[in-house]
Amino acid sequence: MTLASVVFANQTSSEESILNSVLYRPAIHYTPKINFMNDPNGLIWDQSTKTFHIYFQYDPTAPVAGNQHWGHATSKDLFHWVDQPVALNIGSDGLHIFTGSMVIDTENTSGLFGNKSNSNFVALYTRGNLETGIQDQGLMYSSDGGYHFTPYEHDPILTLNSTQFRDPQVQWFPQYNKWVMAIALSREHKVQFYESQNLTQWSLMSEFSGGIFGVDYECPNLTPVKDQDGNSKWILFLSINPGMPLGGSGTQYFIGDFDGKEFVAETNSTQLLEFTKDNYALQYISQGSILNGNSSYGENAFIGWVGNWQYAQTTPTGLWRSALTLARNYTLKDNEYNQTLLLQSPLNLESLRINSEAVNTSVSLNSTNKNISMEMPIVSTALEINIKGNFSKLPTNATAAQGRVFLRFANSFDEYLEAGLDWGNGGGQLWLNRDQLKGFNDPFYTGKFSAATDVSKDNFEWRIILDASVIEFFADEGLTVGTMTYFPKIPLTELYLESPSGESVDLDVEIIPLAKTMNRTTIFG
Repeated sequence: MTLASVVFANQTSSEESILNSVLYRPAIHYTPKINFMNDPNGLIWDQSTKTFHIYFQYDPTAPVAGNQHWGHATSKDLFHWVDQPVALNIGSDGLHIFTGSMVIDTENTSGLFGNKSNSNFVALYTRGNLETGIQDQGLMYSSDGGYHFTPYEHDPILTLNSTQFRDPQVQWFPQYNKWVMAIALSREHKVQFYESQNLTQWSLMSEFSGGIFGVDYECPNLTPVKDQDGNSKWILFLSINPGMPLGGSGTQYFIGDFDGKEFVAETNSTQLLEFTKDNYALQYISQGSILNGNSSYGENAFIGWVGNWQYAQTTPTGLWRSALTLARNYTLKDNEYNQTLLLQSPLNLESLRINSEAVNTSVSLNSTNKNISMEMPIVSTALEINIKGNFSKLPTNATAAQGRVFLRFANSFDEYLEAGLDWGNGGGQLWLNRDQLKGFNDPFYTGKFSAATDVSKDNFEWRIILDASVIEFFADEGLTVGTMTYFPKIPLTELYLESPSGESVDLDVEIIPLAKTMNRTTIFG
């Protein structure tokens, strides 16, 4: 038994809570210092100060949801986040501050500010009355660049006297010279689109409904996304909770057109954002305001909440709960069947690489060398693992057991986390497996996930980000993506590569430690 095994295996429940707070703390994913975080709200780039602002659902009193405020952090690069005081607080009316969005009213279209300024931040959010259940839309505004907010005295700015009306996403459309809001009529399974000239008076334009209904629609996000030729289409991201096919919450999306009034999807087919179940309530990073222009990070940057409402409030992370995904870039690509596909990739991750500690190797697995072990660079909680593989063709009568290769991240407790590819009988399948980890047990904590993949070219390429308790997995040029939490009893420090049936697989493996960016205590300090 290792020293780490002894340390993590013998503690009281309070000691375990403190140790788990460190053991599962990511190095590069944003997590709250303490207590509970969920949906990202008001992600915005302020060109005037070259600063990203991230606001999020936050309970400052407990590591569970229920006392909803807006937390706040700032960054210059989407990795090094500086905690700020809670931005939106529950007022004397007792109304909770649910999900919404942030805009910069540079031109003072609202009339709430004394002049035109890049410091005119406006938060639009759902007010939750826990006594009556009514959800309506409120507004707060800030004259100091998004740090201190004043409630709008004439709230609500929009109400339907409904208990299921929430999550306004607002943006300025310069081509139409107006503000547009996308908002969910959750239980009716509708997204409504409103327009405004001043952020305080709103008129209904249209409604959209489609895809998986589940129980509730939540967190609609409408944005243009460019393809690889620079042409744009519109994407409507829509979160569902509960009732997703994999259980609990998740995100679907629709590709189509928005003419300033109505969103029309290209197809009625349902497209899921990921093949796993731990990414929810995605929000795009707004480019700011009427005059702010684009950031240097591209036009399509998104962040989601790493969690699933089936078990998000019981995960074993001790004094804090939940993380946000890394910022991702989204592009579109048409395949040979003229179907438009959404591709995802982590944004600017290269800037964090500790190349001096990287491990690079080429290995061949075959019938006489079915598995090998590899050194894991133990200098950071966060690792980037890049895999390029070529595999042998199988005979047409191959069995389902033939044609498999996998990576296994393991420890001395016989725990492991796996990523694998099957290319045998029945076509290609990617899969992730967290079933053999012992740090968390919940009946809804699904252990295994898979997705179809094209194996016709006899090769594959993966990009994996491993960070204490969060894995982000990218394959098929970013077409196949999975975000997953994982909770071993002790850290995973061993790596094995295996072709269990002995099929020939040539692998190029690159393991790169990623520099810690968060001011949080991890197992490496």
